[in-house]
Amino acid sequence: MHSRFSPDSESCPKGIVERVLQLGYGLIAITDHNSNAEAFDWLVTEKVLTPAGVVTAEWAKQRGFAAAKLRVLPGQEISTATGHLLCLIARIRPCIGMDAGEAVEAIHAQGGVAIPAHPFDHRRAAFSEEELDALPFDAIEVVNGGATNYQVNELALELAKRRRLPGVADSDGHSLEQIGRCHSEAAGAGVAELRELLRLQISTFAGMIEPRVVEVFDGG
Repeated sequence: MHSRFSPDSESCPKGIVERVLQLGYGLIAITDHNSNAEAFDWLVTEKVLTPAGVVTAEWAKQRGFAAAKLRVLPGQEISTATGHLLCLIARIRPCIGMDAGEAVEAIHAQGGVAIPAHPFDHRRAAFSEEELDALPFDAIEVVNGGATNYQVNELALELAKRRRLPGVADSDGHSLEQIGRCHSEAAGAGVAELRELLRLQISTFAGMIEPRVVEVFDGG
């Protein structure tokens, strides 16, 4: 999802956190374009999050979520030279125009996670099929809530199966209203680490035409 730290969104990061608390989510990432996790840092400064990314009990209680358990991951969506790349739990700057392979390598050097954004959706800077088959991604975004049509998601699911990689679903929400139209579900409640989340079994997609459930290959 994207916040006002991205040029294509006006959502306040605090509003995003409140929205996902309403939805009952346990783990999110705000992946603003080429931002080096500015939204995450701002939320820590505003004492909405602890430095570890956990929503503070005081802030949650003030908004009526006394028992809230939410973790926000630092992240960004990198505009590499050949496609958009989701970078989680890592910080890379400058990053615009980086070679895609070098960007993935830099993410992995920090212990982060690299996922191609909206693969096959060539209206939005998708990687070539050759790169999608070759780059050492950690997972494939198999359901993107802002996809231009269902086919691009279906092609991404086929890619995840072919490469035996975990599949993830995300809203790609650029407004508060778009958050929740798509999400990933893990086996247990209160998932704390993305590495755990990547052992997904299903993703739920409430699409533009009809709600449906997409089976996701878990890479096992």
